[in-house]
Amino acid sequence: MARKKAHAVVLKVNCDDGDLNSLVKRLPKTYKYKHKDKIGLPENDFINETYTYTWEKNFTTRSIAVEDGDTLTFLMATARIEFQRKVKVRDGVILPRDERINVNQPDVILFMADNVAYMAVITSYLPDVERVAKLVGEDEIEAISQDDQLTDSFFVWVYYHFQKKLNILPSLNLNNITGFTGIVSDPTNTIIGNSDNTADLIITKAFVSNKNPLKSLKLDLLDGVMATLMVLSENREVTIDVKATDFLLSEGYSEEEKILNAIAYVYINLLPKLLIKYESESTNFQDQNRSFSKEIGLDVIESIVRLNDISMGDLLQKLSLHESQMHSEAKIAK
Repeated sequence: MARKKAHAVVLKVNCDDGDLNSLVKRLPKTYKYKHKDKIGLPENDFINETYTYTWEKNFTTRSIAVEDGDTLTFLMATARIEFQRKVKVRDGVILPRDERINVNQPDVILFMADNVAYMAVITSYLPDVERVAKLVGEDEIEAISQDDQLTDSFFVWVYYHFQKKLNILPSLNLNNITGFTGIVSDPTNTIIGNSDNTADLIITKAFVSNKNPLKSLKLDLLDGVMATLMVLSENREVTIDVKATDFLLSEGYSEEEKILNAIAYVYINLLPKLLIKYESESTNFQDQNRSFSKEIGLDVIESIVRLNDISMGDLLQKLSLHESQMHSEAKIAK
């Protein structure tokens, strides 16, 4: 069955010399996870299970054709992950082992970006990530730290470029922003927006101008290599819309090849370039962002005033009351 979306979770890998082939040679071939599973039979309440994590397909080198005749390379493998099914007993009889276990086969890619080695696990079932990490060796793996996460300022910078119709990268067209997630006050209050008009919606402008942190953006992108619709999250997770993804320099990719290449291209080429550009502009963007927040904040106020028939007198009265309240609170604090 054709996949609609492909989701990747990225982890750092210990590879100080940058030699991914050498890294692959030292990776374990198998990991055994032993667990006592509850089955609830009167004569046998538990069963000892051993779940095997191994490589269904060993790592091979893949390449992506990019502009100017260059290629990007990465390593790809497929893991085989066994895990328990909920039903282990039928009619009072323990089921055969192949009926007691589930098997997932997440694809795994290894790549270098900015002289750092990464592993991306492509799966929509998040427990696969931890299990692949055990297979690779937890001593070899490091989660994306808070310092490595994409910041709210980065996402606002992308949004700013789209709203201002600025060229974010020389060869990249940011066609649209069709969704976002963010939080209000604390992580339990999450706002999700999905619309072809997300960038221009008053709710989006109100969210950004009020300094609520963005946690992800859904981007419609086109450059000289790939067109895609993807979600980029703060922890560098990537979700691509498979049907909306095409490569311009190569044809005939299978669905699996298209998914692997698209995710690899984002991590190896597109995201690093965006981050380099953001870092080069981040100082100036602090001033630009203050002006931008004020501009879209005024758009929000104008819309609310117009839709609710609010007069200038109403606004002045409200502002006067707010100012008086602030003065009273300041006196009490003294």
